[in-house]
Amino acid sequence: MIQYLKGIILNRQNDTVVLVVQGIGFHVHVPTNILIAGDEVELHVYMHWSQENGPALFGFAHAAQRDLFCLLISVSGIGPRMALALIEGFSVQVLIDALISGNIALLSSVNGIGRKKAEMLVLHLKEKAEKITALTPRESLQGLAAHAKDLSDALISLGYSRPEIAYVCEQLRSVENLATLNFDSMLRKALQMLAKTL
Repeated sequence: MIQYLKGIILNRQNDTVVLVVQGIGFHVHVPTNILIAGDEVELHVYMHWSQENGPALFGFAHAAQRDLFCLLISVSGIGPRMALALIEGFSVQVLIDALISGNIALLSSVNGIGRKKAEMLVLHLKEKAEKITALTPRESLQGLAAHAKDLSDALISLGYSRPEIAYVCEQLRSVENLATLNFDSMLRKALQMLAKTL
């Protein structure tokens, strides 16, 4: 099974690229926000098989994205395209936080992921998602996960968009002693960070 490819992107269309590796062109589905034609890239690859279309390659910038993608498609009703949309919308860390904390609002904000599917993702993946938490300091993950849903709800009610919320959740990870902050302090820091981006 192919797990890793390194080559030059010959061209791309939407979420697919032709990656040339030693003269051979591989057709790979990728998140739309990471690659452009002409780049030399390393992709962590998952080969998906469907009865209708046969084999398809999905490529990711790092192994954690691929591992999370595999977890997502293990849930009934979540196909590769839907899983790719989730990974395009959020970083691995933000998705893990949402799964662990049960942040249905954030998950269901992705096109094609309604409330029912978001609840199913949390139900099936909450414990499994914790296995990928080695990517980030455990204390920070716990601190952010504890307030992730309330923080997201509060920011949505204040009119902030999903990309803005994903951005600020990512930025909050760099805050010193994040795990010790209460919700009010975390919300104030999030608003300060968002104000700086305007």
